[in-house]
Amino acid sequence: MAFPFGKPAAAPASSLFGTAPAAGTQATTAGFGGFGLGAASTQQQQQQAVGAAPPAANAGSASQKEFEKLFEAYAAKNPANGEPNPSCRMKHVVYNQVDPSLRNSYTRPPHMDDKTWQKAEEDNPDPSKLAPAAVIGWESLKERLVGQQQEMKKMAEFVALMQNTTRGGLRSVALVRTQMEASRRRHLAQAHRFLKLQRKLDAVRCLNKPLSDDERQLRTRLEGVHRSLGPPQQTLKDLNSALLQGERHMEEVEEITDPEELRRIFQALEGQREGLTHLMRIVKKDRQDLEIMKKSRELLLTH
Repeated sequence: MAFPFGKPAAAPASSLFGTAPAAGTQATTAGFGGFGLGAASTQQQQQQAVGAAPPAANAGSASQKEFEKLFEAYAAKNPANGEPNPSCRMKHVVYNQVDPSLRNSYTRPPHMDDKTWQKAEEDNPDPSKLAPAAVIGWESLKERLVGQQQEMKKMAEFVALMQNTTRGGLRSVALVRTQMEASRRRHLAQAHRFLKLQRKLDAVRCLNKPLSDDERQLRTRLEGVHRSLGPPQQTLKDLNSALLQGERHMEEVEEITDPEELRRIFQALEGQREGLTHLMRIVKKDRQDLEIMKKSRELLLTH
């Protein structure tokens, strides 16, 4: 039975990146055999670690190049000077409302070609107040959308302010109307009081004094009108009698069969009817005037 003391260790296996060199890397003999094998295995692992370093470095370099390409593409689409990139596929022409006095100062921007600008000017719905503007890229569209939202917010605030102002104005108008109605009622009451006071003053002024010439003339005229009218009831009785006579005459007319004669009779009766109606209106109006005159006469007689 032989012991492995002093027996050389087995040669190390070749690594993935080449065989191990013979000189300086081969395991030396060691006492008790097993310790020599452990040293050779450690040296082999170190050689493999050194050989694996170059692929990791190559992978990092490739990632750096890809990142640089991506950054260059982003810089090309988003220039640092803030101008939109003409190569963007999303392009649209819009119109901004400007001051009419400054309309001529709006010229073609550098990122917009002459053909597009000319077409935008031709399609302008109001050249005196609107200036064309190009929306190129989603970033420009986003900025315009944000600006419009801000303007809408300002307009909403202005509308709310105007609504509050309008409501305040309506309340003021309602208050003024109430005050005007109260003033009108006070004025009407004062006017009635003034008329009553004036009537009393006239009565006091004419108390125990003879009538003036004008008052005597007016009294004489009123009495003459009263006598000329006669009793109103008698006038109404006369009118009723005339109507009854007309009805009896109509009964006699029914016996006439000649159309021409009937036509003349109807015309005559129609004229009488209109005349009677007119007289009744006159009598009614005269009765009203007579009542007024009676009251005036009584007032004059009492003073």
